[in-house]
Amino acid sequence: MPVMQRVGRATAGCLAIAAVFAVTGCSAHTAGDGQKVADWVAAEAHVSAATSLVDTDLYNQSITLTVAVDPAITDEDLSQLAVQTDHRAEDAGWSNPHITYTLGANHSVSNVGGPTTLAVFDQLRHTDGYLAVNARGTVDCGGSFCVSVVSTDPAALLAAANQLIGVAARVGGVQTDLFFAASTEGGRFVVRAQPGATPDAAVALWQSIAATVPLARADAYEAETSDGSPPAPQLDLTVASADQQATAERLVAAQTAVEARVYLAAG
Repeated sequence: MPVMQRVGRATAGCLAIAAVFAVTGCSAHTAGDGQKVADWVAAEAHVSAATSLVDTDLYNQSITLTVAVDPAITDEDLSQLAVQTDHRAEDAGWSNPHITYTLGANHSVSNVGGPTTLAVFDQLRHTDGYLAVNARGTVDCGGSFCVSVVSTDPAALLAAANQLIGVAARVGGVQTDLFFAASTEGGRFVVRAQPGATPDAAVALWQSIAATVPLARADAYEAETSDGSPPAPQLDLTVASADQQATAERLVAAQTAVEARVYLAAG
């Protein structure tokens, strides 16, 4: 069973690094082994605290390492810390490290995808106007790469999602099957795009329906198909009343470009 340990120093703002390391071989690793890695990381520059979570299953050993770091850390120092933490865990016997960094509550990045993922994150975290930034980390803003913004305009959300794709392309690209998303704070309105598959038609339908019916929630995206045909635009809407639902469903039925569903809000 996983065992949690904690070390470190408290700070007002912090960057948390969660690292998951798969271990192969027959020798058992203990919570104490993970604690030694956490102790080492906790003593590094910019680090204020570290925790370790160890799964001691003999055939599926892993460690989750969470490290709190000064959110003002420079890109260079963050990159160096990530490399050093990775190497330290490998030297301790854990292979294939999976590291997640979280700056405060709303900024998170993992090492899945390597330096490209961190490069995307570094560009986004220095961009004004983003309330949250996630690059394959733990912040839930709608996608593997995502940001949270103030605007509820679906066109603005689509533009922000496309901007994420552009940033990723400029620093080396990422997997094409990942969602790049922009959402409002709290996730009420979300646009999720993929390289080469942006939900323009779904956003246009959203705008058309919103001009007539107030929406409680909306999610526009494109879904992969099982037969290899182009991704199909999708739109999920939530409204507050049965009358609004009926009106929205009539508007959905009047078109065929988007697969759309209209839900009634609970309560």
